[in-house]
Amino acid sequence: PTLTTTALTNITPTSATGGGTISSDGGEEITATGLVFSNTSNMPTLSDSKTSSTTTSGTFISELIGLTSGKNYYVRAYATNSVGTGYGNVTIFSTGNAGPEAKAIKISGDKSVGALLTGTYAYYDAENNSETGTTFQWYVANDSIGAAQTPITGATAITFTVTDSQKDRFIRLGITAKASAGTSPGIETRSYWLGPIGGEVITFTYNGKSVTYGVITSSATGRKWMDRNLGAQRAATSYDDYRGYGDLFQWGRVADGHQLITWTASSGEGAGTAVNGATVTLSTTDMPVNPLFIIIPGNPLPSDWLSIPNNNLWKAPTYINNPCPVGWHIPTEVEWIAENLQPFWPLGFDQLKLTAGGMRHPGSGKVLASGFVEAGRTGWYWSSEGYSNGYTPSFRITDGDVGAGIKSTQVRANGFSCRCIKNQ
Repeated sequence: PTLTTTALTNITPTSATGGGTISSDGGEEITATGLVFSNTSNMPTLSDSKTSSTTTSGTFISELIGLTSGKNYYVRAYATNSVGTGYGNVTIFSTGNAGPEAKAIKISGDKSVGALLTGTYAYYDAENNSETGTTFQWYVANDSIGAAQTPITGATAITFTVTDSQKDRFIRLGITAKASAGTSPGIETRSYWLGPIGGEVITFTYNGKSVTYGVITSSATGRKWMDRNLGAQRAATSYDDYRGYGDLFQWGRVADGHQLITWTASSGEGAGTAVNGATVTLSTTDMPVNPLFIIIPGNPLPSDWLSIPNNNLWKAPTYINNPCPVGWHIPTEVEWIAENLQPFWPLGFDQLKLTAGGMRHPGSGKVLASGFVEAGRTGWYWSSEGYSNGYTPSFRITDGDVGAGIKSTQVRANGFSCRCIKNQ
């Protein structure tokens, strides 16, 4: 067969469009046509790379794909019949320089508000041009297929800290690779979607074990609170959910074991049992030498577990015995008042998931099981303040209106619930 090779069009770094025009079949039916090409041989044949076309007369078109960027290619049209294979003239073209790529993009980090996400990727440039100035953009969408995808304003680093506005949504990272020479920048490539994003969490060590609590953003103040009392098994599902009661601390003490309570019911005799016993020996140091609950028989006022009172044990800036993790603290009196929780029930639960975890008596060390102060009816919460008269302000949640949300000055030997608030 006799034919010519047409000029190459639609040239990219990895593909091109070519073809040929058959002027004679040589007297026999043509059975195969296409292009042969090579970037090493200047006279390619069927033994080199080739394409195939279904057109066996006139002009045919064929696509060259999988080419290498930055190379010169030699191309000939071919046609085959029973006599043999005829080739067209050689056409030369260059694929040009390909832009760099960011491949294998991955995101590490928790799917939660407050988590630090970090992107990783593999830089690739076909011509081995070095990387410089690669840019990043984080995106948020409503679902895992990218509905309502929008770029996150200011999120243009390889890392990103998730904010409340991304909760329940999906996040991904786009990377535009840039090279020091040649074609640059490349085309942006994007990671998979990460999500849905859960609420913020805080992981810390409590009672010798790693625990993870959720974080609540107050609708009243915008402040961040832990979603449960220290020692609670979970965020409460109701104000009398005993799994949300947690431990009962004497004011100003660290989480040394004195506070531990095992809860098996919401209220009644035996609902809560102290893990460790009690002692009548006052501590002579800010940190007692054992995990015992220090009682004062007869409950003289003001009752304090410490022989020489210290009003600053839970106060900023030193936080001497702060039971909360770093960056968190027991709320001040002002911080409690700012939440405007009256009536404390139901706002206390609805707003901050506060619970009616009762109290541990300062004179007997018992977890009280009857009356107004019992678990399931009332919850007492410490503030971090220490008054000079030896008392400390607390706040309480009740199942009735009497005293709900009222600040009450209490003796420090009481065992009350503790909730942590994030430092500003």
